Amino acid sequence: MQQTLLALDTMTNRLLRWSLIGCIGGCLAFLAIGVVGRTFAPFNLSGYHEFVEILFTWATFLGAALLWRERELLRVDFVVQMLPAPPAWCLRIVIELGMLTFAALIIYYGWDFATGIVEYTPFLQANKVYWYLSIPVSGAIMAAYSLATLYGLLRHPFAGPRAEAKQQEII
Repeated sequence: MQQTLLALDTMTNRLLRWSLIGCIGGCLAFLAIGVVGRTFAPFNLSGYHEFVEILFTWATFLGAALLWRERELLRVDFVVQMLPAPPAWCLRIVIELGMLTFAALIIYYGWDFATGIVEYTPFLQANKVYWYLSIPVSGAIMAAYSLATLYGLLRHPFAGPRAEAKQQEII
């Protein structure tokens, strides 16, 4: 079971990283094409900004999910480090429950927002639901990693901050 979860984590990590790289690279490519198109009048790519918009939206939320996985989001943890092991463990549980609640809200309201969209893009005539589905998808990834962290905290109580060391980066 643990090997399966580790393989799933590795696959998710690679998928998030390469998706983020692809989104950012695509944004840069379409912006470069747009600049060239404005410089040379015969070469005009209409609607390139819609591609940039969807790629940037997905890059933003997938990047947040990747930072969540890596435990690299901005946080103040000096209080946890100053406390003895039992109260620090309890505080980490409370913090992780708060993070899980936030991820659940992202999923719920992100899905409600995304599925309520009836707006279409002017050039592609694509429904913008595909833009906003990045919100609940990234929220689900965040929730899964928060549940995994909570499981680890409950399985190894009072393990200390070394148990929360960053996972090894795999590209």
